[in-house]
Amino acid sequence: MQQIPKSACPVGLRHASVAILLRGESFRTPGRFNHGCSSAAIHSDLQTSAWRSVLIRVVEPLEESCGGTVRLFATLCHAASAQPVPNPKARPVPDPKACEALQPQKALSALFGERRIGAISQSCHTLSQADSMRTALQLLKEHAHPAQYDLVLITRHDIVWLQAITTWGVHEGQLSFAGHCERRCAHCRSTRNAYRNVTTASRPPFSSSPSANSSLPQTNDLVASVAEAAAPISCATGFAPPPDCSVYGGPPQLCMADVLQTLPGRLFRAFDEAVGSARCFNARYRRGSGHGCFNESARLGAAPAVLKHAFWPKTGVREQTPFYRFS
Repeated sequence: MQQIPKSACPVGLRHASVAILLRGESFRTPGRFNHGCSSAAIHSDLQTSAWRSVLIRVVEPLEESCGGTVRLFATLCHAASAQPVPNPKARPVPDPKACEALQPQKALSALFGERRIGAISQSCHTLSQADSMRTALQLLKEHAHPAQYDLVLITRHDIVWLQAITTWGVHEGQLSFAGHCERRCAHCRSTRNAYRNVTTASRPPFSSSPSANSSLPQTNDLVASVAEAAAPISCATGFAPPPDCSVYGGPPQLCMADVLQTLPGRLFRAFDEAVGSARCFNARYRRGSGHGCFNESARLGAAPAVLKHAFWPKTGVREQTPFYRFS
C-alpha cells in the first residue's frame, strides 16, 4: 500500500480509537436481491477483495497514517425465508450449512489478524437490511462500549473501497452517511410528502474529481421552498420516470445512500434508537433499508450529514463512485 503522509490525516481521525462494524451476509452473489454464502470461487474472490479493501483503505490508513487503533466487529449472517413455502419466483435462500462450509469467520480473522478482532457472530440470520443492522448494533453493544470509541464505522460486506478513509470527508462530531441518492422525479407517484415538488434537478453533474464536487450542497443545506428549487420533473409517460431520476431519490431529508455510517461513539445511542423507526432500517419501509434515516436521526440529536466529498449518482445508489463500489 502506498503510504499516505501523516499530514494528510484529518484532525478528527488522528489518534482515534475506531470500531469497524461489518454487517449482513458475506460471499454474496452480485445483485441487489441476491443472497450470500455462494460457494462459487469467483464469489469467494469478490468477497476477499471487498474485505481487503477495508484493510487497505480503512484500517491501515487509520493505524499507520493517523496513529489510531482499530477493532473489527462483524456479523456473518445468512438469509432466512419469511414464508413456510418459498416463493418459486424468489431467489433461493442458501442452506446454512453452505455458510458454515465457507468458514467466513476464519477467513476474516486471518485477513485482519486476531489482534484487531473485537467480536464475530456467525449464528445470525436475517430477513432484511433492518435485521442486518439491528443484529450488528446488538453485537457491538454486547462486546464493547460504543460510547468509548472516537469513531464507529458501519458498512456492508459487499462494498469495495477505492480510496483511503482520509479522503472521504468524514464529519467530525456528526453522523455521516455514504452519500446522496439520485434526484427525484417529482410527479411519478402520488405522495403526501412536503418535498414532493422539490427536486435536485439543478445540481451540478456527477464528476469523478473530488475537487470538482467541493461546492456541492451538503445535507444541512435544506431547501427552504419550492421556489428555490429547479422546476419539478414530470414522468414522461404514466408512472415511468425519466432515465436520470427515480421515484425514490431526492434531497437527504428524503433519501441518503445507506451503505456506510460513521459517527462518534457518543452519538451511537441516538443512532441505535433511530434504527427501527418509521423510515430508518424498518422492515416495513423500502425493504428494510436505511435511506430514510435523516429525519429520525436528526430528531434524536445525531446531527446527520453526508460525507463532505459525497457524490450525486445519476440513476441510483448502486452506481460506482470514486470512493466505493459494490463487489
